[in-house]
Amino acid sequence: MKKFILLLSFPLFFFSQINQDLYTEIAQINTPSSVDKYLSIYEVLFTPDDKYFVVNMGYKPSYFAVYELETQKYITLFKVPGWADYLYYKDDVFYTSNGKSQQFKLSINDQSVNRLKKILFEQINPSLCNKIKIKSQSSRPYVEECIPYRDYLFCWKYIGDVLKIMKTGCVFGDCINGKGTYTYANGDIYEGEWKNDKRNGTGTYTFGEGANEGDVYTGDFKDNLYHGNGTYTWVSGDKYVGEYRDDQEHGQGTMTWANGQKYAGEWKDGEMSGQGTIILTSGDKYVGEFKDSSRNGNGTYTWTDGTVYVGEWKNDKRNGTGTLTWTDGKTESGYWQNGELIEK
Repeated sequence: MKKFILLLSFPLFFFSQINQDLYTEIAQINTPSSVDKYLSIYEVLFTPDDKYFVVNMGYKPSYFAVYELETQKYITLFKVPGWADYLYYKDDVFYTSNGKSQQFKLSINDQSVNRLKKILFEQINPSLCNKIKIKSQSSRPYVEECIPYRDYLFCWKYIGDVLKIMKTGCVFGDCINGKGTYTYANGDIYEGEWKNDKRNGTGTYTFGEGANEGDVYTGDFKDNLYHGNGTYTWVSGDKYVGEYRDDQEHGQGTMTWANGQKYAGEWKDGEMSGQGTIILTSGDKYVGEFKDSSRNGNGTYTWTDGTVYVGEWKNDKRNGTGTLTWTDGKTESGYWQNGELIEK
């Protein structure tokens, strides 16, 4: 004879031990006050096949509300006379007994509660199969506590009437081929398009805990990488709008810093490289060639007082041939090295 499996029960964790910010709330469940206005949530149980979770609410009689785990869809509510002290489960059927040694069969398919003769109940639940007691695991009334289970987090206040369900992983939609929202274990959240179980298409990625906490990227993805056109906003206030390739700024783009500095032009492998224009916080302006995010090549630098240098640059300094024109019209032309004119 095959054994019937007891429902799984997990210890409660105090609210302070679990960071709820790492989860996304996907549902709230209220006790059915229309059935009994005194119902409270005592415990959450899970079937071993991960098909259902059961909310134990009520005391003499006992109520068991059954929901689908993946969809949080309400299935049915069972009312058991007296105080149910354990549950068995197999093939969409629950079995329980109350303090008066009355046995019951709770069938999901026809949503019925039927009394069982003791001999039938003993056949269903062999004596070798341990019983699990159905009782509250908390003695802290009205304090929110939580059960983590798989990618889920179930939170409620003992002697409360609201069950809050949160989740990491794919919390909404289709995160394989379609549109969906995925919450990662570190609190990162992606909302957007998926293909072949990867971020592909347009979407928004918000960083959770870590060095990039609070940063947001919105734009194109290819195989989980920024690829195409996108906008990255740092929590500091810095912002890049432009093209990406393989997770790096690449192509045409504009970077605006929180301090007011702004660059518009070409990028390569995450660096300002190629033709571009940068306006510094001082108001000075450079138009010309860049390499590795520095002025390298030919370019024109204009100071706010009107002084202008036209010529060659290396590592952000005047290097090579060039002409410096002062505001009074005087000029200095020749060969420059590390910002100094060394040969006229």
